[in-house]
Amino acid sequence: MAILAKLKTSKKERSTGREGVEQRLRRKMKERLIEQRDFAAADLAGEQIIRTTTKFIPNKETGELIRQEVPKRIKRWYWKEPDGNVCMKLFYGSSVVSLNGDSTTIEVKEFGKLPETIDLVIEAVEAGELDEVLKFAMTERRTKLRGIK
Repeated sequence: MAILAKLKTSKKERSTGREGVEQRLRRKMKERLIEQRDFAAADLAGEQIIRTTTKFIPNKETGELIRQEVPKRIKRWYWKEPDGNVCMKLFYGSSVVSLNGDSTTIEVKEFGKLPETIDLVIEAVEAGELDEVLKFAMTERRTKLRGIK
């Protein structure tokens, strides 16, 4: 009993609260934006970033599943226009997120300013400015996946 006396005990129960919808949407969008910012910074520096994921691939001889790290394909949300501008769209899944009404594209004059612009979008996400748009994109995607018309 002397060992248990050293522990701090209480009557707390496991909390049933989960992350709210807004917080989850903000977190997911922020994670993707940070990823895009990292890619943009690497492109500016002339470097290449390779993200990996774990897959279980069957061995042809034994049929045993082998865990392997494989490169993960990540789509860049930005592209360079012929006039020199850099454009970027935000995605929720494979759906484009509309920003101000009908507009879906963010334009930047120089590629070097893209990471700063992505930081501004991250601040907007953290401030909750895209909550309604992300909720709409979530419900739209959910109806597409479930086949509800």
